[in-house]
Amino acid sequence: MGTQKSKAAAKAEPALNPQPSSAPVPDTSSKPSNLDLFFAQFTSTSHPDESRTEIDPMGLQRLCEQIGVDPASDVAVLVLAWKCRTQTMGTITKEEFLRGLAELQVDSLTALRRKTGEMREMVKSPSAPNYKDFYRFVFDISREPGSKVLDVDTAVALLDMLLCPSFPLAVKFKAFLGVKEGLRAISVDQWMSFLEFCKQHQKSLDNYDSDGACKS
Repeated sequence: MGTQKSKAAAKAEPALNPQPSSAPVPDTSSKPSNLDLFFAQFTSTSHPDESRTEIDPMGLQRLCEQIGVDPASDVAVLVLAWKCRTQTMGTITKEEFLRGLAELQVDSLTALRRKTGEMREMVKSPSAPNYKDFYRFVFDISREPGSKVLDVDTAVALLDMLLCPSFPLAVKFKAFLGVKEGLRAISVDQWMSFLEFCKQHQKSLDNYDSDGACKS
């Protein structure tokens, strides 16, 4: 009786304790994700660094073309840079790119293209809660490397995108910057102060005097 039980147990043991399969297990650890492939579409193939860890200005131009925005005049490209928290104008690292996609809640080229209208709406009103952060980010990212100021030509181009659509005063200020002799750059304090000035005097200077006080 005991011998029969031993034989039955021996037969059941392989089923209870299966041996590891000798078949090869597919290695998925190095398989690129959809986000990896999305990023890789716009990295430079001629970059001296073969790891291709960033989207350079040419790649960014291709990305803008694919999502239907003009990088020279469409505020959506600045919103993309803002959400990515890019450190260098015209360049997006992989870490920054993935951060931006997560912030925008998109995971494909098609989804990003569909998001551009919403991206413009995010910064349409300078009174929006996060607009001040966005406006300061644009100043920082648009400066020349190592510079603490923004050159006037760049400031004029940015005002066209950021403030002129909402504030008539910004149009006049832009014109002033263009003709002011000897003015080559503006500081961050001037940049931020002008935003607040526009918000306080949205249509005209009727309620402003030279001492900085509003007329009653």
